[in-house]
Amino acid sequence: MVDYLTDEYLAGVDETDRRRMLESAVLDQMTGPLIDAVCGSEDGTHWLRTLSTTNQLLIGLDTTGTTFRYHHLLRDLLLLEAERNIPHRLADLHLAAARWHHEHGDTFRAIHHFIAGGDLVTAGDLIAIHATELL
Repeated sequence: MVDYLTDEYLAGVDETDRRRMLESAVLDQMTGPLIDAVCGSEDGTHWLRTLSTTNQLLIGLDTTGTTFRYHHLLRDLLLLEAERNIPHRLADLHLAAARWHHEHGDTFRAIHHFIAGGDLVTAGDLIAIHATELL
């Protein structure tokens, strides 16, 4: 399956989309504004909607067409490719996601991304502040 997705699917994705897919692979769920925060883009909502109409491996999670996720096999492949091609960027991508989730009140995801990004102090502070809520 990995060979198929790599050779048949990713090989046909243009470089800009491929880069954004690798960067957004750190996310378990995506919205346009979150994509913009993590990838440094300004058209995340449009990109996700366009990608979802041409890609059966991007799955809509709501009826409004605002929240998506990658098929788990594609996400696993994208994470492997990201670790090979942009390992120096992964911590920053996680930290951008962490800040966005924190600003938007999603403490659980913020903590996850702060840990993955290596900011254990902020993650620990959030756990201490929100311990009761998290339990």
